[in-house]
This record gives sequence, structure tokens and C-alpha cells, in this order.
Amino acid sequence: METELSADWPRRRLRKAGHRCCIFRIPQGSGDAWYQPSTVSIGPYHHGREELRMMEENKRRSLATLLERTKSMGLTLEDYFVKVKSLEEEARDCYSETILLQSHEFVAILVVDGCFIVELFRKAAGRIPFEEGDPIFSVDWTFWSLVKDLTCVENQIPFVVLRELFDLTELPDDGNSMDRVSWSTLIYDFFEFFLPGPSFPFPSDRSESFRWRHLLDFLLWNFTRRLPVPGSPPRKSWSRVASRLRGGGTRPAFQVTRARVIPCISKLRVAGIKLQRRDGENNFLDVRFEGGAIKMPLIKLDGFMAAFLRNCVAYERCIGYERISGMTEYAIFLDRLIDTYKDVEVLCDHHVMENSLGTVGEVATFVNELVKGVNIDKYYLVFGLSELFGQVNQYYNNSRDVYWATLKNRYFNSSWSIISFFAAIVLLLLSVTQTIFTILAYVKPLSH
Repeated sequence: METELSADWPRRRLRKAGHRCCIFRIPQGSGDAWYQPSTVSIGPYHHGREELRMMEENKRRSLATLLERTKSMGLTLEDYFVKVKSLEEEARDCYSETILLQSHEFVAILVVDGCFIVELFRKAAGRIPFEEGDPIFSVDWTFWSLVKDLTCVENQIPFVVLRELFDLTELPDDGNSMDRVSWSTLIYDFFEFFLPGPSFPFPSDRSESFRWRHLLDFLLWNFTRRLPVPGSPPRKSWSRVASRLRGGGTRPAFQVTRARVIPCISKLRVAGIKLQRRDGENNFLDVRFEGGAIKMPLIKLDGFMAAFLRNCVAYERCIGYERISGMTEYAIFLDRLIDTYKDVEVLCDHHVMENSLGTVGEVATFVNELVKGVNIDKYYLVFGLSELFGQVNQYYNNSRDVYWATLKNRYFNSSWSIISFFAAIVLLLLSVTQTIFTILAYVKPLSH
């Protein structure tokens, strides 16, 4: 054992957590199925699992097709391995666990899985043809499950590996600039259908001011729009984005109080706080409180989106809230709005949520479990949630508004209620008038 350890120790040494560490194992018992692949393994964590072997043949077929196509460029399989081998040390540092694989095994996994993803995105974009009867594109459930697997926090390979393989195997564009496409644009186009969100000008793939870590990291940054401003301290970009949750960057006229909780949406509605859908805004994270109304874009909650949210929250917890936390903030916000299935019904009735996940009760349970175990206090202190909640609570606790809203909700919630109210007022006035005349009729004879 001592000989084995000394011979293999340089490769098997424990990795120190550092700025490169970005691909994590989620602790067991935290809802493992959400974070693990069900169709295709990407990277070393789930490589070789028996139930995922079906897709291994498709990976090898994609690699063979790619090799055949790049023959004209003078590339061989050895060139692929040499390119990825140069990134091995950096790639190993990306994983939170020590990868107990020989160098050639680890590099082979990165090459096969990386080329599979690159070719998949090219096929989906129509840049290369796919074979008729391709099981990935011809079987509906396979494709949807595969896309979900590509966003699993445990199922990633470093972004730099994908980018280098893409650059290495991209055929010349014959001088036609219209045929050129960046790797980041190809990724965005692939996921746009599944995760509709805001597009933004991508920095150069090789920009020194910014580097994505893997596919899930790329998608998170796209949704939260937290691109660092060149030359500015990192915290400035955080405060800039946090201001989106404080009313779109404008400070309210009154002094904002901070709060950690708000009532559920059903109680807020009774208090007169409106719920409005923000049309024309694709980013469902852009929530605002303006003019006594919570304004939030539509979120389409289905199985894919549910898995994406779970993995985003898990990933943000692993890397630390200082870097990125948009999905966790949104999950906290939803958790505060939703207590029971009745709150889900309110969100659906106001068209700010489309439910394709299950029953309204199942949606409520899912949302309430999203931030289970999250240290919520740090998100309130650093970002804009406490001020957003403070605005809501300040409006909610205004006794005049609450009293009037409660009165309207209890006694004027239908046209018949209004008619009955005015009929009662008329009857009361008639009764008072009759009483006055009766008293006058009695008093007047006595005066004579």
C-alpha cells in the first residue's frame, strides 16, 4: 500500500479549495436525484454508472463523426488529447473532490464528454446534420432529460475544456463572416428554448475580464446579468444588481425599513397589495414593488425549470453568495410568498406563474423546500431582499390601507355585496328619518 501511495500520490493528492473549485458533490440526503444525471454522465463524478451506459455509445459515435469531419484540418484523436492534456491540472482543480483516476483516464473522459457536448450544440443549431433516427433527437423524452442533465451541478466539466475543443474543431468559415459563431452564443441558442431569459452582449470567449466556469455557471450569469464592469471592484457589480430588487434602482421617497419576512401573497392581497405581471420582461428574477403592487415577470414552472432552480440554489450555496446569488434570492422571495396551495392559485390566477409541475399543493411543497437549510440571514444583509421586504411590510402595516382593504374584501367583494350595503344604508336613513318625524310629532303637540 505504501508503494502504491508513493507512486500515485502526485496525481491523487488532496486538492485545496481555491478559486478554481467550482464543480461540487452535493451532500447525500439533500435530494440527490435533483443533482445527479438520469440519462448522460458528464465528467468523472458519475462516469461508469450502469444506468447511464446507453448514452456512452452515442458519445463515441459523436466523437467518431467529429474526427472524420476534422480530417481535412489535419487533426487526429491525439491532437484532441494533447489539447485537453495541457488543461488537466486546471481541470482537476475545478472538482471539489480528488479525482482518483490516472491521467489518461481523466483526459479521455474530458475529451469524449466535451466533444459530445460540442457536437450536440452544433446539431441543435443546424450547423451540422444529425443522422436520421438519432436517438437523442428522435426520442422526445431522451432529449429533454439530456438537457436537464447538462444543468446538474454534479454533472459538469470545466468551461475552458469545452471552449478549447470547440475552437480546435471549428471548421474554417470560408471567409463568410455570417457563418462565424462564438461558443458562448452557441450555448445560449441551445438553452434559449428551455430557459427563456434576457440576452445580453457576450464578452469575448477569451476576455481576460471574465471567464465562465461551466455550463450551469454560464446560465446563472445569463439570468442574473451580473457581468463585472471592467476596472471596477467586484462588490460594485453586486450592489448594482441588488438595486434591481429595490425598485429598479430608484430609492423610495420614504425611509426604507429592512425586514426578513413578508406575509404570504394571500394575506398581502387582503391588505390591498396588488400582484401584477410584468409583460415584456423575460427575466423572471426582475421583481419589483411599486405603487403598492408586487410586479413580477412570468415564471413557467415545469419539471425542467424545477430541476434548474434546485441546481442553481445548490451551486450558489457551494461557491458563496459573494460571487453570485440571484437564484437563491428569488427562491427566498417565492418561499415567502407561498405558504400553501392557495398562494400558488393566486400566482397562477394573476398569470405570474404557469404551473406544469404538478398539483398546486406539490408546487407549494417544492417552493418551500427550495431554501431548506439555507443560511438566509446573509442574503438579507448583503443584497436587496431586506429592503424589498421592508417596502412591502411598510405598506402592509399601514393601518389605513389595511383597514380599507379589509373592508373592501369583506363587504365589497361582489356587486351584490355593494347593492346590499347601499340598501342597508338607505334602510338605515329611512329608519332614522322615521324616528325623527315620530319624535317631532310627539314633541310638537306638547308645545301647544
